[in-house]
Amino acid sequence: MMPKLRGAAAPLTLVLLAFPVCSSTAETHGRSVAVNEKYKIDERVILDVQKPGYLNFAVDPATKAPHLLISGFQAFGKDHLTSITGWDRGLTSTGELDTAVLNKEITWPNEARMVESKIFSGEGLLVAGGFLVPGKSTGAVTFVPWNHPENAVVLTTPKKGWYYHRTEEWDVNSDGLIDLVTARGTMPMVGKPDGELIWLENPGPASAGMPWKEHFIARGPDVHFRILNHALPASEKDLPLTIISTEFSTRKLTVLRRTEDGNFQNVVLDNTLGAAFDIQLNDLNADGKIDLLVTNHEPDSKASVFGYEFDPYTLKILKRHTLLTGIETRQKGIKQASPGTILAFHPTLSAGNASSKPWILVSGDGSQRAHLLVPENENGAENWSYREHVIWNAESTVGQSTVGDLDGDGRIEIIIPAYDKNKVAVFTVTPLKLQSPRRR
Repeated sequence: MMPKLRGAAAPLTLVLLAFPVCSSTAETHGRSVAVNEKYKIDERVILDVQKPGYLNFAVDPATKAPHLLISGFQAFGKDHLTSITGWDRGLTSTGELDTAVLNKEITWPNEARMVESKIFSGEGLLVAGGFLVPGKSTGAVTFVPWNHPENAVVLTTPKKGWYYHRTEEWDVNSDGLIDLVTARGTMPMVGKPDGELIWLENPGPASAGMPWKEHFIARGPDVHFRILNHALPASEKDLPLTIISTEFSTRKLTVLRRTEDGNFQNVVLDNTLGAAFDIQLNDLNADGKIDLLVTNHEPDSKASVFGYEFDPYTLKILKRHTLLTGIETRQKGIKQASPGTILAFHPTLSAGNASSKPWILVSGDGSQRAHLLVPENENGAENWSYREHVIWNAESTVGQSTVGDLDGDGRIEIIIPAYDKNKVAVFTVTPLKLQSPRRR
């Protein structure tokens, strides 16, 4: 999201803020839209949530209960990282939802995600923070312990005016300890914007609580990236560390591959897509190969979603496909643009569905909408055509959306934040020939 200047684990501790983060007030409209001959989208509930910017889906490591993570931020006042659970009751009665404020000290929390216990000797959340808003531009990467969120640890050394959006893990120096990779950017009032990809060296448990040592990888990546090795099949796991990055300020898509001497080869994949923004890795055309799913962030008809066929050995783009273009930016104000983040997912938890083409959820950001792209042909590898469905006209900046089975009935929920309206909408993907819902 690019908002503009305007054992059984111990239970999560509820911390009250000076403002209500999530209230039990909700709207339920019951709107239903068929997206193809197999599925429909049912509107379930719209919650009141304070300035929701980034959403993510997490599962409690002990109870396996689904949690909705909400990163909320604003130009003035406290920001918040919040968790909502109790969805097995709350989708039909929002007063039954359990809301916990995990942290209100992280500056402008962006993407928050669960990480494995082997990294920090306990489960928790990694939160990337900061943005170009005055007073909140110096961000950090923070670890928030799941069972004791009050004991959050900042892993980065402060760098004035630099902010973070995403983290991923990899044992970069092959010492048996999982390290972190992150990108950070800056847009100073005077001077040129800049970005850099770095990795944070895991010091081991003996140095817990201290900032991790930073290692420079490359200049340019400033917002989002993905480690390609995580998505590759087992037969290709021997490839060196390879990172696909979007460079928003320099307007290009790049790949970085580690060489034998420990440095990184830097290859430009596309410098014609506009202001590169988000990237996901997925087999988009069901041919058994990983593709690149990328958005730009543009104020005019160039606002688009792209799919790239990519050779992980030669580091070359085989073909670029435009999946959606001409996305209208409807948000008023200076430097508004579209779209935002992107997510490929399968509409059902059925194991047999994993080999078919995924759906694509586009968080519109300045378009004020959530766009759902459904493949026109589920199996044809040469067919890259999609049908667009606007599943929610939020009339607000739409931040990072997420998907997951919130209530445990075997169906996928699509959850969308409307930042300016202080709303979060929940939709369910329902098969048109629905089998009896299962419960955990």
